[in-house]
Amino acid sequence: CCAYIDGSTGPAGPTGPANGLSAFGGAYNATAQTLTLTADTPEQIPLATAMPALGITNAPANSITITEPGNYEIDFFTSVDPATGDIAVSVRRNNTSLPEATVTRRVTGNEQTFFSGSVITALAANDVLDLAITSGNGGTVTLDDGTNASLSVKKLN
Repeated sequence: CCAYIDGSTGPAGPTGPANGLSAFGGAYNATAQTLTLTADTPEQIPLATAMPALGITNAPANSITITEPGNYEIDFFTSVDPATGDIAVSVRRNNTSLPEATVTRRVTGNEQTFFSGSVITALAANDVLDLAITSGNGGTVTLDDGTNASLSVKKLN
C-alpha cells in the first residue's frame, strides 16, 4: 500500500526541569480553633503545618513566601462553622486580597460552610501569600477538627 522515507532527525529541544515543577509547596491547618472576627477586618487563617516544598518558604508563620518569580497556580480551601452574614475568604498577596482568589458566601448560621478556589496569577520573588477571612457582621467562626484550611502553590513557568 504505502511506503515512507525517514527524514533526518531535527535538533533536540531544551531539557525541562528534572522533577517537572521548579517551585511548589503549601501549608495547612488541622487544629480545631475559634477565630474572633471584627466586622469588615480580615483575620489571618492559621496554616501551621508546612507541606513538602521546593523553591518556596513557609515564613513568616501561617504563610507562603515565593522565591522564584513566575506564573503560579494557587489552590485554597477552608471550612468554617457557624457564622452569619456575608463571609469572604481570600488569598492575600502582601496583605492585599486577590480579587480573583476571593470567595464570598451569604451564611445563615448553624451550617458548615466551605470556601475553595483555584487561580493562576503572576507572582514576584518575595511575595507573601496567606489566607484571610472577613465577616461583614463580625462574630466568631470555628475551624473544626481535621484539615480545615489549606493553601498551596505550583509554579507553571
